[in-house]
Amino acid sequence: MEEIARVMFGVGGLIVNAKTRKILVLKRSSTHSDFNQEKWELLFGRKNEHEGIVDALHREAKEEIGIENLVVGSALRIWHFYRGPNSAANEIIGITFVCETETNEPILSAEHSEFRWVGPDEALELINVPGIREDISLYKAGKAASEIWVSEMNASLQRYPAD
Repeated sequence: MEEIARVMFGVGGLIVNAKTRKILVLKRSSTHSDFNQEKWELLFGRKNEHEGIVDALHREAKEEIGIENLVVGSALRIWHFYRGPNSAANEIIGITFVCETETNEPILSAEHSEFRWVGPDEALELINVPGIREDISLYKAGKAASEIWVSEMNASLQRYPAD
């Protein structure tokens, strides 16, 4: 019998400035960890045990970028990846949300070395991590997770019609 999965749960925020409608991108520090050093990304973090999903996103925003007025909107994408070699210790399942803030100047923790407010096209130029690029592409196309699920469900129903 196979063992039941024990994985980490991640949260992500595609943060939009309420006034300019630009997206916040963050450059990972070269000294904080060995994961995605000096690559551009969105806000991401891991949920603590017994912590709510939205609570985790609020905590990550406060800890990593000093934003306390984050408004969490719709789910953008559900994702799964390994943060390093494929092992239970590195496996993460998570959700990226579209968020909004009136903050113009994030206060970066040691995890990030730089930030920029950019449009979706510039974000796609800066970011080379495939999953994060997918988040931005979905946002740019005006898609939300619920639309994608309905689309996939409809495609499944067409492939497997009821008797």
